[in-house]
Amino acid sequence: MFFFRIHLYFKEYLINNSEDARSYGDLKIKLAKQFPNDIHKYQEGKEFFVNELVKKAINWSLKRTFC
Repeated sequence: MFFFRIHLYFKEYLINNSEDARSYGDLKIKLAKQFPNDIHKYQEGKEFFVNELVKKAINWSLKRTFC
């Protein structure tokens, strides 16, 4: 259940934070071009960025919940 909730926080955060959403999309496009046949390298390339976005998303969601 926890991971499902994180996924929803992440999605809602990106919907409400267009600059981070755009940066994430740009990174995905860059990595897809760089590693068209290597999904593992593609995922590794996203890992740090996504982890940082998840932290932002959780904090953002908690602030919205308690405000």
